[in-house]
Amino acid sequence: MSTTSRQLKSFRSLVALALLLAPAACAAQTHGPVIAAPGGNGPVTVPGQEIRLSAGLESTYVLQGSPGEAFLVVDLNAIAVPVQRVRPAMAVALVIDRSGSMSGDKIANARTAASSFIQSMADGDVVSVYVYDDVVEQIAPATLVNGASRGMLISMIQGIGPRGSTNLFGGLMAGIESLSTAAAERPIRRVILISDGLANVGPSTPGELGNAAAGGAARGISVTSIGVGLDYDENTMAAVAVRSGGRFYHMQEPAQLAAILETELNNMSATVAQGVVIELVPAPGVQILGASGADLVQVGNAYRLSVGDMLGDQARQVVIPVRVPTSGPAEQAIGDITLRYRAAASDEERTGGARVAYQIAQDQAQVDQGVRPQFALAVETYRAAHARREAAALVARGEAGRAADVLEEQAVATRARANRVGGAAGRVMAQNAEALDDRSRDVRAAPSPAAAPSAVRAMQLDLADEALEAEGY
Repeated sequence: MSTTSRQLKSFRSLVALALLLAPAACAAQTHGPVIAAPGGNGPVTVPGQEIRLSAGLESTYVLQGSPGEAFLVVDLNAIAVPVQRVRPAMAVALVIDRSGSMSGDKIANARTAASSFIQSMADGDVVSVYVYDDVVEQIAPATLVNGASRGMLISMIQGIGPRGSTNLFGGLMAGIESLSTAAAERPIRRVILISDGLANVGPSTPGELGNAAAGGAARGISVTSIGVGLDYDENTMAAVAVRSGGRFYHMQEPAQLAAILETELNNMSATVAQGVVIELVPAPGVQILGASGADLVQVGNAYRLSVGDMLGDQARQVVIPVRVPTSGPAEQAIGDITLRYRAAASDEERTGGARVAYQIAQDQAQVDQGVRPQFALAVETYRAAHARREAAALVARGEAGRAADVLEEQAVATRARANRVGGAAGRVMAQNAEALDDRSRDVRAAPSPAAAPSAVRAMQLDLADEALEAEGY
């Protein structure tokens, strides 16, 4: 994927939404439950000062007597950044892999990009810098950025050189801990983790590193993970981003790093809501089967879905496969949804809630007529992401032909759904189907792993990255 596309990544909506922002409401108070109107005239909404939530099943109706498998879609739409808003101060931890494989252009570009990042930070921001190989070294403690400190920080960074193995866990934890004590007047806190290799010192599995990142998220710290080249573990780097509500970048060329860090700085400047969390308490008989677009954790009878920070004018969608009862009253509850976040400008807590319901249909035609186009588009995006992830795994096993079939089959299904849905959502689905066809042709034409292992590995990483990008990471 091109550098230009990646710079726009965090600003791109998963889908083209036609929902209007609601007027500002007193979101600091918890709204009483809102029951979907009889007849299922539309999804329920939770208005807020920074984010508007809209939620409901893909279709208003579920077929009577069916297995009850459906998709709950949660739309999150952020306000535009006010023109006169003063950007909240930031606290950033740069955590850079300095292992031996980072020699040459990789470490040179990391030094240049980190220096440029610090040069672009505003006076009053705070930055710390860590490097890691077998051990973790603090290059600069949490330092107030100003005219006097910039040169000193950049000089320290210019001394970074490659050596040793990859203690990614140690570097990640050092970055998180350095931000845990950041002053309240710097509410935006981000670890930027750069690695080109496999974690091989200390805890190193995706689960262990993902748990560490989730612990940071619980303290209001998100992680942007940047995988450099072709040798890093994409599952680990993705887990770190997803579990913390951060972002993930796959970077093939070291020279792209400066543009990525500039994008991250712009993203942090545009943040309007932090630590966005959706809490879902399902109604009796409703089963939650997973989630896409948020980190899902079950706590007792409730489910917590961490979305991370949201930027001005950004839209995010969370798709939640569910199984619901299909007999009984004509209208039934899916459950209660609560939206929680902190306003970036004021650091105030916001909370609002609603109850989501659905209707029992007597025939499939009624279910089809009740499809909500924007939600149907979100579900197709979810399916396409899963197809890309499956294709990436097949490519890694040397089964490029089967991977191409998976993508092609999904393209056919998406195009058929586009024809049924029609309208603006249908047109976007058709474009998505074309993209799947294009990728299928690329995969089918790929050389064998034996003939060109680097090209095949790059294709695998691109597919995995595309899946994450479709889910908002």
